[in-house]
Formats: sequence, structure tokens, C-alpha cells
Amino acid sequence: MTDQSLHEDLSDLGRCDVEEAYSLITARDPARQKKLLYEYERGGRIADLICSRIGADHCAGLLYGMGAERLWRRLRELGAKNRDNVLVHLAHRLTREDVDTAANRLRDYAAVDPECAAWLLSAIATLDTPPAFDYKQRAIELVPSAGFLLALKDEPAQDLMGALLFKERVTERGQRESVPVLVPHAPGLLHHLVAEDSDRTARLLAGLDSVDAFAAAVRSLPFDAAVSLLRALSRVSIEASDDVLSRLPWRLAAVFRSQMTREATTSASGWSWLDALLTLWAYRSSAPRANSDELRKIWHAARSAQRDITYYRRQRNVCLGLSGALVLLVLVLILM
Repeated sequence: MTDQSLHEDLSDLGRCDVEEAYSLITARDPARQKKLLYEYERGGRIADLICSRIGADHCAGLLYGMGAERLWRRLRELGAKNRDNVLVHLAHRLTREDVDTAANRLRDYAAVDPECAAWLLSAIATLDTPPAFDYKQRAIELVPSAGFLLALKDEPAQDLMGALLFKERVTERGQRESVPVLVPHAPGLLHHLVAEDSDRTARLLAGLDSVDAFAAAVRSLPFDAAVSLLRALSRVSIEASDDVLSRLPWRLAAVFRSQMTREATTSASGWSWLDALLTLWAYRSSAPRANSDELRKIWHAARSAQRDITYYRRQRNVCLGLSGALVLLVLVLILM
């Protein structure tokens, strides 16, 4: 295809209505179609017709490889249903690239139109996952940065966060719904989000309207990050943070609460080391991958969370009194 013939086609398209332009473009070979859709002023309208009449896969094949600016312009010109279908096929094509190539392409897309890049990442994350490939993992690997996600507007950011972080199931009606269980690679991304901006992360997670999902996020994080996220949530809503804490093992919740408020709590058993040990066990059961540093932080936080020294003294005195009474009883029985 020469530049002259391309110019002639574009000149002919300028004198055509939409239907005539569609017939002219689809009569050309795929390489020429791609060029014409890129250059033609009404290329988005023709792409929409191609998607409806020939198929979303063919349309995606024509759009894939376009420069980011023109690709997103064409996608925004598609009808909503056709755009969603094309995004699915673009997502499949992107996942067939090697990770570095796909990541570079996503960074280019995000630099031009972050919202459209978020659409594509959501499409990848929600692809039906075969046993041999985890699309959510690939989507997480392709996120340009934590700052990219946090800088999105609330709705696309929440949609993307939900798609990336949490497992899904298909309902009896065939609809997909989120499950408050994090996917294996989600904690790493979540940790980066909290480190980047804990307040923004807390607001977005709270916007998912799932206390269980927020609690699952807290349990997946290292201790310091979990405390930071809970503090940020308490700045948004004390009631919301209380609801999240109510979903955690109560000993662990007590430690988190003491770290959030900097106030100590009353021991449940009367021995701080026992309460700390039980808290450690609760944390270990909810975060089985916790390393020794995390466990050490939990131990010290649980020990320092206890107050009411007089309570411990009373407990000690009661134990000593019972022990003394028992000794006297034994002596009496022996002497008898």
C-alpha cells in the first residue's frame, strides 16, 4: 500500500456517507483497514459498525497496535457494549505479549489516558481464568504504579481495585460478583497502595461497601501497614473502623485498636504474656506468611497494649492466697 493510494482512499472517504465509507474500508485488506481507521476522521464510527457486523475480535485486531492516543480515541467513540467486547479481545491480545512488552505498552497507555488504561486492566483481571494462567496476577503485574491507581477518579479506581484484589464467583444468573477474599498476589499491591497514600487507599476500599473485604485487606498486610490503613479509615469514619475491627479476631482487634488510639487495653486473662501469646496465635492464623519481624512487632504491641497494673497485682495476690490456703489445707490433712 503506497502513501498515494492511502491518500486516494482517504480522499474518496471524504466524499462518502458512513455506510459507503464502511463498504469502502471493509473491502480493503486488514493492513489497509487498520491504516484507514487510524487516519479517517470518522474511524471510530466505522470501527463501531465493524464491531457490530463483523465482530469485536476483528475490530480489536484492527485497533491493537495503534498509538495510545488514537487507540483510546477510537475506543471512546465505540458504543458502550461494543467497547466492553473490544476491551476483552484487546485484553487477550495483551496477555499474549511477554510481561515486559505488555508492561511498557500499559505505561504508554496510562500516560495518555489513565482511565482507558484502567478499563483495559479491569478487562484483563476479569477474564475467565483457565487453570494454567492467572489473569488477575498478570493484571497486577501490569499496573504501572500504585500512584497510577490512586490518581484515578473514585469510580474507576474502585472498579479496578475490586477487580485486581479480590476473587470472584459466578452467580446462578451468570453474573460475576466479588468475594471478600484476596487473590494471592494482591497483598503486595495493597501494601504499595497503603505506603503511597493510606488515606486514599482507605477511602477507596471503604467505597467497595464490603466490611469483610476491608477486614480481609487488613489481615493481609504487614502489621505497621495494617495499623496505618485502620487509622486512615478511622479518619474517614469511626463507625466504619469499628465495623472492620469487629470482623477481626477480638484479641487482634484489641491490639489494633490500642495502636490506633495509643491507649492501652485491659488484659483479658490477667497475664500480659498469655494475652500476647494468644494474640500472636490469632495473628499467625490470619496471616500465615508473616515473617519473624512481623511476629515480633505483634508480640511487643500486644504486651504494650495491656494496662491496669493493679489488676495484675490483684490477680497475683489472689493466686498467692489460694496457694497458701491450699498448703494449709494439705498440712491440716497430714496432721489429722
